[in-house]
Amino acid sequence: MLLVQQNVLKSFGKFAVISLGSFFCQWGWAAEKTKPDDGLGISALAQVALSLLLVIAAIAGLAWLVKKMQHFQPMSQSSMQVVASLALGPRDRVLLVQVGEQQVLLGASPGRINMLHVFSEPVIDANSTPAAGTDFSNTLAKLLKQKSS
Repeated sequence: MLLVQQNVLKSFGKFAVISLGSFFCQWGWAAEKTKPDDGLGISALAQVALSLLLVIAAIAGLAWLVKKMQHFQPMSQSSMQVVASLALGPRDRVLLVQVGEQQVLLGASPGRINMLHVFSEPVIDANSTPAAGTDFSNTLAKLLKQKSS
C-alpha cells in the first residue's frame, strides 16, 4: 500500500516538474519571438491562470486517489476480523474482534488499545449479518449485566 502511494507521489513529482518546465520554456520562447511590451497581456495572464488551475486540479485529484486507495484492502483469509464496533464518543470505540475461535472485547482510543474482556464462546456470530432488532450495544449491555450478577 505504501509502495503504491510512493509511486503515485513520484509520478506526480515528475509530472509537476515536466509541466512547470515546459510552461517556463514556452514562456521564455514566446518572449523571445515577440517584441517586449510594458506589461503582461491578457493571454499571458490567462495562460498562467489556466496552468495554476491545472496544477491545483491535479493535486486535488491525486489527493482523492490516495484517499480512496487507503480504503482499498485486498480480500484476505485472515483469522482475525472485527465483528462489531460501538462508538462511545467522537474518538473512542469498543470493538469486538474475532481471533481464531475466541472473541476479544477491545477499547480503542486515539493513543491506546486496551483488552477489556476475552470471551471463550462467541457472543456474536462472525459469519452472519445482524438481524434488524439486534445490535452490538444491546448485546454488550446484556452480557455485562449477566457478568455482574
